[in-house]
Amino acid sequence: MTREHKIRSSWISLTMLVLVLGLRTPQWIASPAAAQQYSMQANAPANAVQDGKNLRAEINSIYASMRSAHKGDADVSALVQKYIPVGTSFDNAEAVLRAAGCVVAPRRHSIHPGNVDPGLDGVFGRVSLNGDILQAFQFGVTLIPRAPNDYSAVAAVTAAIYIVSL
Repeated sequence: MTREHKIRSSWISLTMLVLVLGLRTPQWIASPAAAQQYSMQANAPANAVQDGKNLRAEINSIYASMRSAHKGDADVSALVQKYIPVGTSFDNAEAVLRAAGCVVAPRRHSIHPGNVDPGLDGVFGRVSLNGDILQAFQFGVTLIPRAPNDYSAVAAVTAAIYIVSL
């Protein structure tokens, strides 16, 4: 049994135990990718961690006002750009999102030539703001690179709070 197989087997066993006991899965054991993100957050610059906490506090405030006013979706791109301005390194931008509680998808290796396609080249981060099963509010962010496969700096940021319903 290889080391990778043992790790994967342990992860599956731990996940099954959590499911059987009905416990909420901590972010760092939710998946192997989440474990890597958790360890990367521990090594994030202090300002990125603080920026992420501040961003999350502002997002929570907007979410609370949306919830009380019974409003749907909200574009929060300008707010996120306050913490992740254009030109920020992708590493720092991802650290801010992780510190805000987002699960950040891995960067993709794009094979298409030409202009950036946010759906193919963007790096996505999201977090659920409530635990409702029938109607969940999500906070989602897309970090868009300068060119396909150029993850040196963020060229644009889009973000929204939106409702996901069953």
